[in-house]
Amino acid sequence: MILQIIPLSVFGGMSTFLFANIAVSGIKVMTSEPLTRRSRFILAISLSFGVGTIIRKDWLTSTAFLDCGAIENEAKKGLCTAATVTMGTGYAIGCIVALLLNSILPADLESMEEEEALPLTAKKVEESEESVESVESEKLEAEIS
Repeated sequence: MILQIIPLSVFGGMSTFLFANIAVSGIKVMTSEPLTRRSRFILAISLSFGVGTIIRKDWLTSTAFLDCGAIENEAKKGLCTAATVTMGTGYAIGCIVALLLNSILPADLESMEEEEALPLTAKKVEESEESVESVESEKLEAEIS
């Protein structure tokens, strides 16, 4: 009853302020530790999918994704409806994408253990030594001619 008395513009302003405070709190938590390049990439992609789902709600809630009306079993129909409602929220999609990317993408070289990183850094050292040798040989050839 009380919510019906509040004008829509005031209710919209309060909602915007509430969600802005939640976003700022989330950013504060995320930046309490420095973000690596990998974590920034995961964050950007998952936010893109989350915001995209909010903008285009019909993307995952249409019958092309899950047709709950065609299911006859009530339990399966309820599970299908719950999945459709959950997949229609940007939070769920963003979280799922972030979890998948976090498990799939390789860790940064800086965050690897020393034993894991040694083969990779050895390749980089060899490549840099080869490039230095090629530059030195080019300088010698230039001096000779």
